[in-house]
Amino acid sequence: MNHQGTAASRAREARAGDRSAADGEAEAAEFFDRLIGMSPRWLLTTGQRGRLAPAVAAALAGGWPPAALAEHVGANTAGIRNHGAVLAARLSPAELPPPPARRRPPWCGECDQVTRMLDFDGDAPRPCPRCKSGRADPSVVMRPGAQGWYVKDGNLVSGEPARAANEPAALSCATRG
Repeated sequence: MNHQGTAASRAREARAGDRSAADGEAEAAEFFDRLIGMSPRWLLTTGQRGRLAPAVAAALAGGWPPAALAEHVGANTAGIRNHGAVLAARLSPAELPPPPARRRPPWCGECDQVTRMLDFDGDAPRPCPRCKSGRADPSVVMRPGAQGWYVKDGNLVSGEPARAANEPAALSCATRG
C-alpha cells in the first residue's frame, strides 16, 4: 500500500510535471545508457534502476540534461563496491548541485543563426532581443504587423511602431493566450 508523500508518489509527481511520463522515462533511459557508456561498472539491475528512478526523475525535472547528469554522477568509479548505493547518494538533493546553466538560448529562427544578430547583412545590424537577451520567453510570439508589443532600442514597448510609408511592417510581439 502506498501512502501520500512516499517516494513513489513524489516520483509520479515529478514525471507528471512539465514533461509527459513517456518523455521522462525516455530521458531516464538515456541517463542510464550514458552511464553504461562511461563505464560498464554502471550496468545496473532492473531493480536498482527502479529504486533510482525517482531520484533520476527529480534531477531531470529539476533541469539536468541526461548527458550532463550522467557525466556528473558517474565521474569516478574507483573503489566503488555498491554502484547502486553510490548513485543513490550522488543523486540525492543534498549532494547534487544545481543543474548547469544553459550556455545559449535556442535560436528564434528570425536572426542570423551564428551571430544572433538581426539585419546582419544590412546597414544597421543589432542584437536579436529574443536570442541575445539570455532571457528568451517562450510565451512571446513574433508576428509581422501585429499590434500590441514591439522591440525599440532593445526594450519591449507596447503600441504600434512608427514607420515610413515605404517601410514594411515591423515584427512585433504578442503574448500567447
